[in-house]
Amino acid sequence: MIVIPAKAGIQKIFWTSRNDDALESMKKLPNQEYIENTTYTRLIRLWLTTILLILPFQLKIADYVSLWSIKLSNIINNLDELTVVVFLLLAIREYYNHRKLSGKIFFFLLFPLILFGSYGLVSGILNGNSLLVTSLGTFDYLKNFFVIFIYAAFFRDLNDFRKLFRILLIIAIIFSITALIQFVWAMGSVYILGKEITDKSIYIFSNISVDDTATLKNVVWRYGIFRPVSLTGYHSYVLGLLNLLILTIYLYTEKIANIKVVIPLLSGVLLSVSRMAFGGLFFVTLLQLIKRRRWIILLLLLITVFLLFNKMNNVNNEDPGYFDIRAQTRQMAVKIWEEHPMWGAGPGMFGGVVSVKYDSPYYDLEHYKKYEIYPIALVTLKKVGGIEQFWFQILAETGIVGTVLFINLIVFLSITLYKLREQALSQDMKNLFSALIAFIPCVLIYTIGSGINIAPVFFTYCAFVGMGMGSFNEGIKG
Repeated sequence: MIVIPAKAGIQKIFWTSRNDDALESMKKLPNQEYIENTTYTRLIRLWLTTILLILPFQLKIADYVSLWSIKLSNIINNLDELTVVVFLLLAIREYYNHRKLSGKIFFFLLFPLILFGSYGLVSGILNGNSLLVTSLGTFDYLKNFFVIFIYAAFFRDLNDFRKLFRILLIIAIIFSITALIQFVWAMGSVYILGKEITDKSIYIFSNISVDDTATLKNVVWRYGIFRPVSLTGYHSYVLGLLNLLILTIYLYTEKIANIKVVIPLLSGVLLSVSRMAFGGLFFVTLLQLIKRRRWIILLLLLITVFLLFNKMNNVNNEDPGYFDIRAQTRQMAVKIWEEHPMWGAGPGMFGGVVSVKYDSPYYDLEHYKKYEIYPIALVTLKKVGGIEQFWFQILAETGIVGTVLFINLIVFLSITLYKLREQALSQDMKNLFSALIAFIPCVLIYTIGSGINIAPVFFTYCAFVGMGMGSFNEGIKG
């Protein structure tokens, strides 16, 4: 039997049994194969790989398809959720049939999910909300965490992760190079050729509306800097966060970082001109300094200067033509929380896509008058699809208790990854878990100014976590 030495302060009784469980499972399986190499499992892996390649283009594909079929377009827009629902059931079947991943490590991560899910249902019931809306609202909080268990069930070889990551790396580099071309063309047109930002000819590879001058000045152009619009149809900050995720994993998993790869990825983050992406990059840069990559010191200084500049020059507040929906909806979220401090108003009632889709009563004009919110905020919120401030949303919907339970879920995920890193026998596996740990603060940072469920970013991140956990047995074998 393989014995893994315990480390003081790290190993726990519930954790050390994980390796013995895995070894026993290996003995029981013929030819030491974790999943039968059948057409069934190959097709499942194929779709789970394909969906990760589709997600960056999901909005653009849905827009094109909508020209022919609205129903099919809606299906494409919800492919990530449909994948979770269908493949979670298949993953449960896989666990039940083979009991390969029934070790305490998975129950350790499953426990806070069950706890938060149960609390969400109770919160909705106590508020007398629709069971459908409550269930969907609760699912919306947890759906991407289920992705971890799905990918852990069907991906058991680290080489699968390597192959997939290489493809996503190439896609991210293409996005970044395209964004750089857009940036140079637009900035050169304005500051060298003297064209106005309302001139459509300065925008290439995109279909930017020049009619809304306020949005053009404050969103598309921030601080006089053009923010390239991604080929994917997503906002520029999504491109920045996706590049940040790929860059983080690349820096940790590659023994020697190729500057030809780092520069395009880094450009994708910087060109987003996003405070969320910059905040995450700031943290990742600090970690790289700890690893003594001193060439990043200059980048750290540049990011610090930008953050200070942003603090002192908030142009959005200076422009009277710019409507700050975040300030309005944040104010409303706080007032709803004050009325429901412990249990919240219930999942699916304010701030998220479920509340918009099912027309929450909190969006009635009566409530806007009660909370002294401009009615235009309702129109803007429905157009955007949420308040884009996750922590205010969860506070209003689930109260103090629910917010603490969700933070507890993040903590449990961090502990799980940390312990997996400590027990992994393969250095490649340790590096992957280190990268996944490093990106958790980036997730926390971007949720300050966005929802947590950015499909190309968080779904992909959770898929990587699942593939790492599923491949943990390979580390034991190695």
